[in-house]
Amino acid sequence: MRRIVLASLFISFSYSLIAQTGPGGVGNADGSSGQPQNVLWLRSNTGISTTGALVDSWTDQSGNSNSATGSGATRPSLIAADANFNGLPSINFLNTGGVNFFLQVPDNDNLDNTSNLSIFFVARPNAQQSGINGIISKRSAAATNQSYFIQLTAAVNPAWQTTVGTTGPLALHTGNTGTAQIDIISQIINGTSVIGLRDGTAQSTTAGPASIANNNSNLFIGSFDAGVLTNFEGQMTEVIIYRTTLNQAQRIIVENYLSSKYNTALSANDNYGGDVAGGTTLNHDFDLAGIGFSGGTSHFLGNSQGFILSPSGGTVDVNGEFVLAAHNGVANAVSVSNLGTGGVVQRWDRTWYVDKTGTVDANITFDFSEGIAGQFPQNKDNYVLLRRNTGTGNYDVVATIANSDKTLIGDQISFRLTNADLSDGVYTFGTLDLTNSPVNGVSNRTWYSYQSGNWTVPNSWTLDGGVFPLFVNPSNEIPSSTDNVVITSGRTISMNVNNVQINSMDVTGTLDLLASTGHNFVTISGGGRIRMAGAADNFPLGTATSFTDATIGGTLEINGTG
Repeated sequence: MRRIVLASLFISFSYSLIAQTGPGGVGNADGSSGQPQNVLWLRSNTGISTTGALVDSWTDQSGNSNSATGSGATRPSLIAADANFNGLPSINFLNTGGVNFFLQVPDNDNLDNTSNLSIFFVARPNAQQSGINGIISKRSAAATNQSYFIQLTAAVNPAWQTTVGTTGPLALHTGNTGTAQIDIISQIINGTSVIGLRDGTAQSTTAGPASIANNNSNLFIGSFDAGVLTNFEGQMTEVIIYRTTLNQAQRIIVENYLSSKYNTALSANDNYGGDVAGGTTLNHDFDLAGIGFSGGTSHFLGNSQGFILSPSGGTVDVNGEFVLAAHNGVANAVSVSNLGTGGVVQRWDRTWYVDKTGTVDANITFDFSEGIAGQFPQNKDNYVLLRRNTGTGNYDVVATIANSDKTLIGDQISFRLTNADLSDGVYTFGTLDLTNSPVNGVSNRTWYSYQSGNWTVPNSWTLDGGVFPLFVNPSNEIPSSTDNVVITSGRTISMNVNNVQINSMDVTGTLDLLASTGHNFVTISGGGRIRMAGAADNFPLGTATSFTDATIGGTLEINGTG
């Protein structure tokens, strides 16, 4: 799903959520809804095309089409499974005399022409660095159309440095780095200063220019530009650029995303332990996302492939509070294994490790379309949150979550957890009723009467079918021809419109047809009451065998003047 609104019962304010497509659940392609704008995202496990082992293209995952391409003898090579990077692919830039290895992204105004920029990359320099080598650079040649570049100094006391416009070189960290080791490098530009970090620490802050000019130059990956022979020598796996100054909480989340994915520790603010939590069965490395508060800044929404975190009850308001989650890389499907007790009959096969730091209440939301390529969840009372704290064995129902702490919103279901309920462990999602509430949903939405009223009034309808329903109707809709309808006990819906077609009707309360005509409900059931005006037979078309059953059926009330 691409847009949801979380009910205010779950949190003290509402979010309008446009799906976060950026790394770590931070940002989206256009910076909408207050999110950072992620303008470039190159990751080695997605979108690489090769001829032989040579890289022809590296597709941008940000949604901005800033893809990198290579040509001829200058193309770097692909290592399909690199043990140095958690077995994931890497791009290898060689040290071959007379050849400049690089990829390039065509010029785009969203890669410069700003005062605010955040750059992250993951690299492993070879031991044989020769001279000062470029790794990320937007320029045509030295000091020509030059927006910025990042370089690594020689093998003796190597260090990462940056130049922004003509200001530099500036240190991106204190001290030196090493060769034959993985570095996560962060560079934050805010119009006043340039902040650099290596592996989340060794911070260096230096004065920077007020803005980055709009230069007509390509972005080079692996070298300074096309006219030099000083390309980076080593492997790269990820390059991320935001056209936004990430705040401290957001930066820490992105760094943890990279740390978990490539199995390389951060030196500070390493807030996620699920990547090393007890061996392969608890090793959850992928698509880390989270929420957090640090340095007086916050990030309040994290989406990990359909597993969505958000704060509840006004928490995540103290420095150092984070909730991070990453999954185990399993292709999601319906599973009936390790169900344990409690009546669970089905669950999602993919699992997420949740790591909490601090005292936090939070919502965990499962998105059916994104998480399992599913459809619409049904009765929230049938769905349960599952957790296990060991490497093997069954999942336990988090039984302390009341039905009133669950909500349905479109193709999502949310669970509200108190700090006591939200413990570190492996989480997934299950159901107590695979027929009426399967974990991959069904194609038809089910609308429930939220209150008595007219059929055509959106306030009469909710998608929340629980015993204590919330009003969930984010787009102000009424039932459509493919939907199911349940008129709940104690409510009366008055049919103030003709020719209504729906997929099914279950009447537990009262449906007053008034003088309306031309309806087709396909199937009609329930033990409630259908009221006709009596002047004409306006009973809806549809199979009503269940409704007319003498034992379980309902009541037909015919009103007239005689």
